[in-house]
Amino acid sequence: MSDNRPADDQWEAFVRDTARDFPYPPTPDILPAVRQPAQSQLPRRTARWRLAAAVVLSALVAALAVPEVRAAVLEVLRIGAVRIFLVEPPVSTATPAPTVTPGTPAPVLNLPGETSLELARARLKERVRLPAELGDPDRVFLQYLGGPVLTLVWLAADDPNTPEWVLQILDRDVSASKEMYRGQPRDVTVNGRPGVWLEDVHEIVFYRITGESRRLVEAHVLVWEINGITYRLETTHALADALRVAESVP
Repeated sequence: MSDNRPADDQWEAFVRDTARDFPYPPTPDILPAVRQPAQSQLPRRTARWRLAAAVVLSALVAALAVPEVRAAVLEVLRIGAVRIFLVEPPVSTATPAPTVTPGTPAPVLNLPGETSLELARARLKERVRLPAELGDPDRVFLQYLGGPVLTLVWLAADDPNTPEWVLQILDRDVSASKEMYRGQPRDVTVNGRPGVWLEDVHEIVFYRITGESRRLVEAHVLVWEINGITYRLETTHALADALRVAESVP
């Protein structure tokens, strides 16, 4: 086995230099509390990594005390597998309004992995819960984005290219985020469970080993969780209608 000690020493030196040079307020001395159990119970290399992690965490907490850093990330919320980041864009950069060409299929209808409801149920079993308010979907997509992501689409009665309702079911292994530059999430409850209602344009980002998968979302979104499974309901309808549909999911 090769000795990675020089690389470890360089990493530790880098972390120490970064933390020392960063202009943050005084923080408690956590070094003795971390070093003592690390030296007595863990191998030398593991102790160094734990020390480095503690220093980085301390630097991150201190960084948020700096106004310029705190202004960049306003808040982080989490509902199930979805983290919602409220990001303040640079003052000199205006967020461009998204454009959609009339008459073209919405991006959600171009997702890979289209399948049937029967096959999706056979693969995911009890994780497929349909809103009683909507019945069977018109289109079904099953993707693996760190875990199974099932997308169910109900089309508008007068336009087969326009989704009226989109329900995404995210497995426990899925990790996703939303970045919002405008607006504020609204706390709601879905059958007594905490949820979040979003009305502004944003991107949904799914993380996996091979990279990110992004999709622009221009509809309103309701996010909630049932027994570890995360639900995302996209629609142009009002919150009251979205809650009625969401609360019909068994």
